[in-house]
Amino acid sequence: MKAIVEIPKFSFYKYEIKDEKLIIDRELKNCFENNYGYIPDTLWYDGDPIDVFILNPAPMFPGAQVEIRLIGVIECIDNGKKDDKLIGIIDRSYTKKELDTLRIEIPYIYKFLNNYKKGFVAKKILNSKKANEYYKKSVKIYERTNKRTSIK
Repeated sequence: MKAIVEIPKFSFYKYEIKDEKLIIDRELKNCFENNYGYIPDTLWYDGDPIDVFILNPAPMFPGAQVEIRLIGVIECIDNGKKDDKLIGIIDRSYTKKELDTLRIEIPYIYKFLNNYKKGFVAKKILNSKKANEYYKKSVKIYERTNKRTSIK
């Protein structure tokens, strides 16, 4: 599946792509320690495409499209709304050691999210099977609403 990067690793700014423009949404007190974006042609309970952290050692440019596969999900609530965060890696072959190194980052993402902003709570970390279920559900929600969210 494809993901669109909105926020590069190590950014102190929260960017969003709206109407094919990169907008600075706000400055953050802590930097994003992973690339972050969304999966096009999906829709989640918060009214936006489903979010995804993309684990990778280097920052990626905002607006970049990357092929990923899911390795987990963190269930989250943002001011009472379900706002889960998928966790993906670039879709290529990894050694067990490389995968283990990337997976070490997941608890740090969980901690980051619990300090992200007032009213935001990361509840629990789930596996790749659950992440893929959430992805499929987000595609169904998108298809039911016919809401266009992808970049062409």
